[in-house]
Amino acid sequence: GRILVVNDAVLKRLQYTRGELTGTDVLLLHVPERRDEALNNVQGMIAGTVDSCPVPILTKDGTRIEVETKVTHGWWNDQEVLIGVSRDVTERKRADEALLQLTDRLSLATRAGGVGIWDYDVVNNILAWDDQMFALYGIIRDQFSGEYEAWQAGLHPEDKQRGDEEIQMALRGEKEFDTEFRVIWPDGSIRNIRALALVQRDAAGKPLRMIGTNWDITGRKRAEEAVLEANKKLNILNSITRHDVLNQISVLVMTLELIEESVQDAGILDFVKKAEGATERITRQIDFTREYQDIGVLEPTWQNVSDIIANEKEQLTTCPYDIRVDLGAIEIYADPLLPKVFYNLLENAVRHGEHVSTVRFSSRESEHGLTLVCEDNGAGVDAESKKHLFQQGFGKHTGFGLYLMREILGITDITIKETGEPWQGARFEMVVPDGMWRRNEMVRDGQVNNP
Repeated sequence: GRILVVNDAVLKRLQYTRGELTGTDVLLLHVPERRDEALNNVQGMIAGTVDSCPVPILTKDGTRIEVETKVTHGWWNDQEVLIGVSRDVTERKRADEALLQLTDRLSLATRAGGVGIWDYDVVNNILAWDDQMFALYGIIRDQFSGEYEAWQAGLHPEDKQRGDEEIQMALRGEKEFDTEFRVIWPDGSIRNIRALALVQRDAAGKPLRMIGTNWDITGRKRAEEAVLEANKKLNILNSITRHDVLNQISVLVMTLELIEESVQDAGILDFVKKAEGATERITRQIDFTREYQDIGVLEPTWQNVSDIIANEKEQLTTCPYDIRVDLGAIEIYADPLLPKVFYNLLENAVRHGEHVSTVRFSSRESEHGLTLVCEDNGAGVDAESKKHLFQQGFGKHTGFGLYLMREILGITDITIKETGEPWQGARFEMVVPDGMWRRNEMVRDGQVNNP
């Protein structure tokens, strides 16, 4: 059990001199708590039943080193010996342990979050699922063929073609794979699933594999549908209430007209005129609420800003200024009432700009996202008005326009502020967070391009 000879690499790694190691009991190099295990390994090596010893060893200063040791029988100076070759695998062991911990944490996180992971080998048409994927689909592993088509086995018939088309578009590099679909469980219940995936390609851009995650969003979808249904019912109630109020206002207007025709007293007629003006303003405000009652009722959508501006320009009865749009193919994710925001911006330039001749739309990227800018060369906004500009009821018209613009944009966390200089033109800046905007340049000059 004594060390006869070592090479220079042993001396360097263990920090001993050759004299210090020569003749030393080999077990003394092993960690104390595992020397019995090392002795058994050495005895097994002598007997020829063991050819390796995975027990850690110590350097001269007590540092623990993980080693892989392979042993064979041989001869040294006419003496039968064991010849061992050891490799320091300390860093690899640490990396393996860290990877194992990370894998365990990832597995725990995916199970806790109900996230399934899948891997599609495009070249060999092999689809692999983890256990959570089977839980999401409500099936067992024996029911899974392991081919591409297997993922569609439980899909709702109406979603199969769309799902396949989106995967093929992702493989061709035309879009990222981010979709939602429905899965029909064996018991007939329907689950809503969201899927995200990335495509791995070779140097030539050919798809090799597609790796993705799926998770159950049934609860979220039900909550969204419940909110939408509640909003619809509130809108119905608002419509009925608004109709009844307008009917009563019509009665009030006719009564005031009759009083005006039958009374000669100038003082009373002055009061009648004020009442007529108030009823007219009330009517205008109620009509305004009809126009904006659908805020937040429908799900946000991706909308092309340049197209919206072009369409809303056509809606203006008078547009005495030049509109310049320098936005490209920018789309933002916003409430379906987004066009009203840009209509109000264009109308405000007419209504309040006084001498506006040009309105310009532009954009710039920043660390906060995308900033959309609408600026004109009109009268601008004075410092005092800036403080209250987006407050409900503030303004020269209905007092709702800018307030509701802010509310529409805020549904998808888009902010708006006025940053122009008084008498140098109004300047509205809308900050769209990352993830809520994109440049949709998929089709250009008749060719399909990657975004």
